Amino acid sequence: MKPLPLIALADDFSGATEIAGVAHAAGLPVLLTRNRIIPLSEAGGILVIDTDTRRKTAPEAAQIHHHLAQQLQGKASRFYKKTDSVLRGNILDELHTLLKELPYDQVLFCPANPARKRHIHHGKYSIAGIPLHKTEFGQDPHFPATTDDVDHLLQSRWSTTTTPFWHVPDVASEEDLEITAQRISETTLPAGASPFFEAFLKVSGLYAPTHKTIPKSNSQTTLLLSGSFSEVSRQTAAEFQENGWPVTEIHPDTPIPKKLETPPISMLKITGQPLPNPQLLLSQLASTLTQYPLPDHLLIEGGDTAATILEKFNWHTFSILHQWEPGITTIQPQANNAPILTIKPGSYPWPQHLFPH
Repeated sequence: MKPLPLIALADDFSGATEIAGVAHAAGLPVLLTRNRIIPLSEAGGILVIDTDTRRKTAPEAAQIHHHLAQQLQGKASRFYKKTDSVLRGNILDELHTLLKELPYDQVLFCPANPARKRHIHHGKYSIAGIPLHKTEFGQDPHFPATTDDVDHLLQSRWSTTTTPFWHVPDVASEEDLEITAQRISETTLPAGASPFFEAFLKVSGLYAPTHKTIPKSNSQTTLLLSGSFSEVSRQTAAEFQENGWPVTEIHPDTPIPKKLETPPISMLKITGQPLPNPQLLLSQLASTLTQYPLPDHLLIEGGDTAATILEKFNWHTFSILHQWEPGITTIQPQANNAPILTIKPGSYPWPQHLFPH
């Protein structure tokens, strides 16, 4: 079998969907999968794999990447490792494992996202000029940013002592991303956020965007599911309430609703941080959805929320329909009677044209 032009790995589903959307917008055929037994024969172009390792322990994440890398050896001309742009996850454990199994000897790691004012200067990470650890990500319940020094933050979450195998470039603009991407050699594994992935596609000759019209929606009902505790998510809920669109809140002290309102658009949101067991509440949320007819269009924010819903409905492979903007992509599960899904990270705002006017 001829190697694929590119295989990309992401540690959660919203990140995988994000770079699948970037590849789609670049004019490339894309298959997105949550399967760890990889459907290589079904992928005609770019294959994007959600490893679902963001919330695994570091040894578990390393082991999963070890098995995946062994499966994927020789199956692609190039690889890309998508990470969280604000450095959450088992980043060094996963990158170090991939270096041992794939034909690379160093990592060029670029988590910056200039379009969202996420910059790196002299190795320090800031968002809109605010040091990373002083933003809401300093309070993340699983991977709190304790410093804005990228190298120190990465090393603080890694138990292994070794010579650094990664380099983090300073990035303040889109131009910086492309200049950095030109430094990728055959023995360099590129890794980082989706803007660096797009720059990598451009310098690799895999960028041929075509004009894509916004798909016409036949959706009669839209449900927004939020398991995110970000300020953006709270603002979205407030916007729904201001417009008179129903918002159903779920938290540990209230039972899961026995009935969901089904106007043209509504929101189902988990609240009550800190939660003693957020994953259990997400599972209950997913179980609730199975009791009712699914809407035509599911809007899902937060990688954990998306992964829990997809697992509950046994949706594992997806085609890409449209990238609204980087990070916000509409996909179609390859399953009978499945709704279309639009996925985004919890910290990104929703495009207004997805809501009624």
